[in-house]
Amino acid sequence: RGGPGGRGGGGGAFPYRSSHQQGTDGRGRGRGRGRGRGSAASRKKKYNNKQVCTAEIEVPSQHRGLLVGKGGSTLGYIRHITGAFVDVPGDGRGRGGGRGGRGRNDRRGGRGNGDDVSPAVTDGGETNDNASPPPSDTRPVRIKANTISSLLHACWEVTHISTPHTSPDGDDNETTNHEHDGINCTIRIPTLTAHGKLLQDNLFLLATNTTTTPNQHLCVYCIEHAGFLNQEDIAILVDNERFTNPNVTAGWDWVMPILETKKEEEHTREIKRPGKIRNPTTLIFVYGTLEQQPKMLYDALLREILVLWKQCCQSKSCSNPTSTSLLPAAAAATLNPTSFTIGTYNLLHPTYAMKYHQHNGTYRTNQSNWSTFRQHAIISLLTSCSLDVYFLQEVDTHQIHDMFCSDELKQDYDVIHYTHPKREARDGVAILWKKGRFELLESEMVPFHAKQEEYQYYMCAAVAHVMDNVTQKRLLLACIHFYDKKCIKPQETLLQYILSKKEEKADGIIWGGDCNHEYKSILPDGFSTPASSCARNEENGSWV
Repeated sequence: RGGPGGRGGGGGAFPYRSSHQQGTDGRGRGRGRGRGRGSAASRKKKYNNKQVCTAEIEVPSQHRGLLVGKGGSTLGYIRHITGAFVDVPGDGRGRGGGRGGRGRNDRRGGRGNGDDVSPAVTDGGETNDNASPPPSDTRPVRIKANTISSLLHACWEVTHISTPHTSPDGDDNETTNHEHDGINCTIRIPTLTAHGKLLQDNLFLLATNTTTTPNQHLCVYCIEHAGFLNQEDIAILVDNERFTNPNVTAGWDWVMPILETKKEEEHTREIKRPGKIRNPTTLIFVYGTLEQQPKMLYDALLREILVLWKQCCQSKSCSNPTSTSLLPAAAAATLNPTSFTIGTYNLLHPTYAMKYHQHNGTYRTNQSNWSTFRQHAIISLLTSCSLDVYFLQEVDTHQIHDMFCSDELKQDYDVIHYTHPKREARDGVAILWKKGRFELLESEMVPFHAKQEEYQYYMCAAVAHVMDNVTQKRLLLACIHFYDKKCIKPQETLLQYILSKKEEKADGIIWGGDCNHEYKSILPDGFSTPASSCARNEENGSWV
């Protein structure tokens, strides 16, 4: 970013005056050198003008600060991972980087030759109406790259960093129609110029080709995945689809995240990844006109990648921990047939993953990755660990249905599920148990009273009364999700329910889940929790 030009000349015939004062009968001459973008030759030496690809993106001025980041960290990060040159317009206070102008008996002498000029000030300190107008909001963000993949990657980063995400419950009041309609852009690659919009969707770019075939739409689709496939794998999938359907002639490019080695660590130490930017993921861009059928190639790649991901999860299940390996060494050595294993897992519902921008449950576009990736990984984890009982939180009826469509879970486990009465995501709690080990006697929901007066209940617990077929013991299992911010004393509600079931004489009572609090120290009188009989995750407050 260029600095201001050199200061103008002094008073000419009045050498005793300071240089900032105005001369009356002399014309000074000043030269200055700002911290500018350098000469034109130095800026172009990295790029071959015959193959250079450029883009201009009309990012609103109020969102450009997201691109720059604190101390330019975000802009440096974009340049680092994309390999493209990205120029973000400044704030209109002088972007010149060369020789200063000539002093003309006023304070405008010596300004740089930048994009913006501040209004001139007269002797009385008033603004000159004839001066240059203030900067407008129409100056685009400019991108220059040597390859199409680098250009599209930079456009993708700029689009998703500069556009605020709308939370699912509509709490983001700053979001305007601009984000929903897309960002205007102009793409120039060899033999093609297109004007269109960048979108926050799988259809990343929709533009009109204005060079060779007017009124032909140029479509660019983007696939984001966790990086378990390399470029050769993607090339094989593309060749298979083109062999099956010769009409598919769309192009594609593959962008791999930059992996820093120990040698590069010192060099890139100053390039800090901004907090709102998630870890790099592999991007696949599919592009072409409608005649080249990019949508068909995109659908085929998406379908095949999902199949390969399922196979990858199944192959990794052999190396995942089992119910025995999860236990401490002393407990595993003394494990007997009457023992059983139990665990709790908050699955992170897609609604809350997108609302709070949780990178575990979303892509970098803040879209949920549940159906494409996370669901299959969780199924693989549950089946490979092979616990006898699972307490699940933040899971809705559709997720339970999708998970039990898999033969892996359906053949080994039974499930009960209850939806929270008034929670915005319509998620709930579930209990899974092995079919051969336990038999369900009855199940019920324990609702928690809401603090809001407009409705009675907010969340709930799921309770299952089961019979252990090995020991012939009757057990009460309760899966909970406590949230004191919206519920009135949910832990006491659960414990009072357990007290009310004393007459049924259960041989064992096990409750657990996501407590969002540490309740061990505030249990009511009559309840004790020895350290040897509970398992706790101190990071997120989960208990069994």
